[in-house]
Amino acid sequence: SGRHGDEGLRIGRETLQPIRDFLDVAGREGFPWMVWYAPMLPHDPHTPPERLLAKYRDVAPSIHMARYWAMVEWFDETCGELLGELERRGLADDTVVAFVTDNGWIQSNDSPRYAPRSKQSPHDGGLRTPIILRWPGKIRPGRVEHPVSSLDLYPTLLRCAGIEPPPGHHGIDLRDPAAVSRRRSVAEIG
Repeated sequence: SGRHGDEGLRIGRETLQPIRDFLDVAGREGFPWMVWYAPMLPHDPHTPPERLLAKYRDVAPSIHMARYWAMVEWFDETCGELLGELERRGLADDTVVAFVTDNGWIQSNDSPRYAPRSKQSPHDGGLRTPIILRWPGKIRPGRVEHPVSSLDLYPTLLRCAGIEPPPGHHGIDLRDPAAVSRRRSVAEIG
């Protein structure tokens, strides 16, 4: 019922049980499924568990940075839990995992907010974010230096599912090295 949080804020910060429950139902019913895990981690509010904050409190340049670093580790832990859940259920090799973020965040040393030239700015720190695809045995690990966009996830994930994108779609299949290497700028997406 709100832009940031409400019940969804609990997933990841308090529990992953709603995702486990969903996977139980999907397995029992045998239907195809998708989980969109967007836990507001390491997003603010930066309220990491004390066990993680303690690791960074004395080594970070400020308490604000320590909280942010602890939030990043917390997020990493929950992603590991989800990947472990796929392994435990025998689903890891048949599941495409896509990782994408909504914007760049450079933590301010002087406040709990983001630093200039990051979130909500047209500068590199605001625009450059990772896109990671994982599908063991089907997508070879590697690093791409050409510009890609989250718009590319649409045709990529459809094709991973054996579905051809409709005519006029935007983006390229990120598994196609020739298409990726031809791109020179994100302006070529449209």
